[in-house]
Amino acid sequence: KNVTMNVCFFGGLILVSLAVGFVIVTYFHDLFVKSTALTKTKGNGSTANVKVSSPFKALITKEIDLLFKNSTYLISYTALLIMCPFLSYVVISSLDAIVYSNLRFYAVYFPEVINCINICLVLLFSGVINATATISMTREGKALQIIKYIPVHAYKQIMAKIFVPAMFSSFSLLLTLGVLKFTGTITWTAFIVCLIVGFTLIVINNIIGILFDMHDKGVCKYHYKPLLRIISIGFPLVIFITQFILSLTKVPSIVMYIIIIALDLALLGILSINIRKRFIKAFRKMEAN
Repeated sequence: KNVTMNVCFFGGLILVSLAVGFVIVTYFHDLFVKSTALTKTKGNGSTANVKVSSPFKALITKEIDLLFKNSTYLISYTALLIMCPFLSYVVISSLDAIVYSNLRFYAVYFPEVINCINICLVLLFSGVINATATISMTREGKALQIIKYIPVHAYKQIMAKIFVPAMFSSFSLLLTLGVLKFTGTITWTAFIVCLIVGFTLIVINNIIGILFDMHDKGVCKYHYKPLLRIISIGFPLVIFITQFILSLTKVPSIVMYIIIIALDLALLGILSINIRKRFIKAFRKMEAN
């Protein structure tokens, strides 16, 4: 009976994830199609008034189209983005049933051991999936020489490229945490910490990703893009190790989580210093040909 219930639950979770992903992709695709139809000719030969999108909105719809219509990202990003809630639930619930019962002894020295492992796993799933979408300049292909010289400010184009993958990755993270909390797989503490730290890391990874991508498009001796995967895995592991070290100092759990969140936000703050100038400088150094 329990096996049947689990199979039904997993199947339902897969269908819900696929349905939500399909609705989101369809909506934004239709939005893109409508925004490209700038004029519409009537039967008498006159032109109908059609609302024209703002430059930033047009950039957003273009990035969505590049992200979801490119077959390269269909499996490596889109499918994993949709399946992230299911994968996270299966892995964490399986660990809960098989491994966590043997970790109760370590809880004497590391009281938040289970919460910290759950947080690390969710951030790993989210970070690795998001890393695929951060190389947004590479997605342009031959159109790179066009975006270099269109009359739209470089900073506005870059912000659109950061916003789109960050938005979808954040939505997937929120849905994942909602599923895990609804099923009782994680605690409210893990939910809140994952939400704040996860959103921040998604933004950080997208900023680093596009900087590395633009750097590699210029004249350079070393390429940084291979480091993106390492960074997406490294951040959650560093957070876990920091939590472990803080726990050894007998710091209260609430203080430990506040320190983790503060360090995460501080990293984002440091990365944001002169970010506009760095973006524009890297954009100009890209080789369009």
